[in-house]
Amino acid sequence: MYNKILTKAVALVPLTALLINPVQTMAGSNHTYASANNIVAAKKAKYEKEIGIFPDVKAVKSKGKWAIVKTNGKKITGFIYQDVKVEKLNDTYGTIAIAVKKDGKWGFVNELGKETVSPKFDEVKEIMFTGVKVKKDGKWGLVTTDGDVIIPVKYDDIEKFDGAVAKVVLDGKKGLVADGKEIIPPKYDDINDIAHAPYQVKLGDKWGFISETGKEITPVKYDAVTAFADGLAGVKLDGKWGYINQRGEEVITPKYDEIKEFSENRAGVRLEGNWGYIDGSGEEVISPQYDEAGKFDKGLASVSINGRWGLIDKNGELKCKIIYDSIFNNEGMSLIRVDLDGMTGYINRAGKVVIPVRYEEVINYNDEAVVVRAGKKWGAYDSTGKMAVPVNYEGIDNLNVYHDDKKGVTTIYVNATLKKKPVFFSVQAKSQRTVKGEYTYGKWSKPKTKAKVKSNRK
Repeated sequence: MYNKILTKAVALVPLTALLINPVQTMAGSNHTYASANNIVAAKKAKYEKEIGIFPDVKAVKSKGKWAIVKTNGKKITGFIYQDVKVEKLNDTYGTIAIAVKKDGKWGFVNELGKETVSPKFDEVKEIMFTGVKVKKDGKWGLVTTDGDVIIPVKYDDIEKFDGAVAKVVLDGKKGLVADGKEIIPPKYDDINDIAHAPYQVKLGDKWGFISETGKEITPVKYDAVTAFADGLAGVKLDGKWGYINQRGEEVITPKYDEIKEFSENRAGVRLEGNWGYIDGSGEEVISPQYDEAGKFDKGLASVSINGRWGLIDKNGELKCKIIYDSIFNNEGMSLIRVDLDGMTGYINRAGKVVIPVRYEEVINYNDEAVVVRAGKKWGAYDSTGKMAVPVNYEGIDNLNVYHDDKKGVTTIYVNATLKKKPVFFSVQAKSQRTVKGEYTYGKWSKPKTKAKVKSNRK
C-alpha cells in the first residue's frame, strides 16, 4: 500500500498579533494578560497568514496568494496558489503532505515545491487509511499525494476505510473495494464490519453474510445479525436468536430472546427473562438465572440479580458475592474495580477485597498502580492491592513505576503536592515477576523525598 497521504485540512491561524509590554501572567494559567495602558502598536506582519511545514519550510500568504518558502524568506514556489492545506501524515516517519489550490482546482506539491499531482480535483477532503479522499466531476475516489490511484474516482461516496478495505457508494447501493478492485460490487443497502470477513450485508430489511470474494455464505434472510466472535456470529430469525459458524451453518438454532457475543467459549443468552451461558456447541453450561450477564474475561464474568452485581467463573461457581452496585470486569486489569454506595475499591480475581471500597475517586496507571482519593487526600496502591503511597497528599500529579528485575526491586516515582507545595519522592519494594508477567511485592518503603519539581496539576 501507499504511505504518502493527506489528512483533513487544518485551520489556518492568523500570524498578526498585538505586541504587549509589559505582560502580567496569572499563576496556574497559560494565558497572558496586559494592562490596557501598556499596549504598544503592533509591527506590520510580513505575511497575512502562515503554516509551518518543516522547521525550515512554511506556507505563507501575501496579497491573497499562497507560496511555499524557506523560513529565511527564500521562495520555493511563487505566490501562485489560492489556498494551501498542510498536514503531518505519519507520526512515525514524520511524512508531510501539502495540498495546493490553483485556478479553482486542488493538487499536491512536495517539500521542494514540485507539483506531484497537478491541480485537477474539485475537492480534497480527508485521509482514509493510506489515501486522500478527492472529488472530481461529482465523483469521489482515493489517491496518494504522488497521484497513484487507490480507489478510482467514480463513486458517489466513500463511507469508510478500515484496514485495506473501503466501503463505497454508487447509485444508493454499497460495495467494497480492496487494492483498487471491487471485491463486492455496489448492490447492497448496507454492509457492516468491513474490517473482517465474512461481511454482514443488508438487502431491504433482511441480513446475510458474504465472503471477501462476494460469495453468499448465508442467504440474506435474517432479521438481524452480529459480527463474528470466537468463530460464531449471532443471527435473528422470526424473533429468536441463534448462532452460525463461518461456513454459514446454524450451529445453534435460533431459540433465544436475546444473546451476546462469544468470549472464551461462553456467550450470554436470555430465555424467558433470565440470562445464562452456553458454550460453542450450544450446550447450556450455566442455566438462565440472572437479570443481567456480562462478558467473560480471564475466566470471570459479572452477573446481576435485583440490581446487585457479583462474579462467576466459567462453570457458574460464585467467585464474588452479588453485593456491589457495579463491577468493571472488562478493563484488562489484574484487579477488578467495584462500586458500592457511592464508593470505589478493588477486588482480586478470587473475589477478595484488596483495596478497600472507601474511595471517592480512583485512577488506574496502566495496571501498575492505582491512585486513590479519600476526601481531599490522595495516595496509591500497587497492582496487588498493597498500599505504596500513604493517603495524605493534597494531589498526585504523576506516577511512574520502574522495575529492576535483575535486582528484584521496583521503584515508584511520584510527583505530588504536600502542604500546598510540589514534592517529588519515591517508594521502593522488593519485587518478583511471575511467569504470567505480573509482579508480587514486599513491604513498601517510606517516601524518600527528592529534589522538588514544579507541579503540573492545575
